[in-house]
Amino acid sequence: MVAVLCAALSSTLLHAEEALAADHRAGDKPAFKSEAGVGFVRTQSVIHGGQMSTSVMPYLIHEQGPFFARIDTFGIKTLKAGYGHVELLGRYRGDGYAVAGLARRDNPVLLGLGTLQITPYGAVEATLLRDAGDSAGFIGQARYITRGALWRLTVYPELGVEFLDSRYTRYYYGTRQQDATAVGRTYLPASATNLFAGLLTSVRITERIAFNAYIRRTWYDDAIEDSPLVRRGSRNSFFLALARAF
Repeated sequence: MVAVLCAALSSTLLHAEEALAADHRAGDKPAFKSEAGVGFVRTQSVIHGGQMSTSVMPYLIHEQGPFFARIDTFGIKTLKAGYGHVELLGRYRGDGYAVAGLARRDNPVLLGLGTLQITPYGAVEATLLRDAGDSAGFIGQARYITRGALWRLTVYPELGVEFLDSRYTRYYYGTRQQDATAVGRTYLPASATNLFAGLLTSVRITERIAFNAYIRRTWYDDAIEDSPLVRRGSRNSFFLALARAF
């Protein structure tokens, strides 16, 4: 059974949290402390032999003092910085895969620093994370989200960029002996800079219940696209969630 969860998953889920937090601070809806529900993620695999996958994910946003949970991200707020804080965090990112004929890659264990700045001009998020797992690589990510609203409908366009160092790309997209035998050549990628764009649409059904729909497209650097393990240079992801504030 093929098990592939892509990096777009964590980006999608965090995006939903940012959007909700931006609304709360803007005063557009009651500032409930928590939101919980269920989400459905459907995403393409860029790996040869990988299939389109659908996953059911719990949806939880909660803060208790300096501690927070943002669905795929857990952490502690430390020093105040601008419109947010310096945060110590861990994050789930499903880059691992198990495909017939290729060596298995486990998901990373990402730990590091970040900040979420919800400003009057939009939300800015930046993180620097290290994989404490097998790749031992680094990921740096930055994104900007703006907002538009009409009655019960709110839209959040997003633009972002992420940097994957060479240790990370070589673990997930470079070939091992088993891979080289299957694909017919060896490959050792350099670091990669990927671009992504997304659009979240949020419909408030009641004061406490909202339905979110999100689409995201990621364009991969040549260092990843040129890998013989990779079959396409971009990936689409879709996210649906029904959440209740409390």
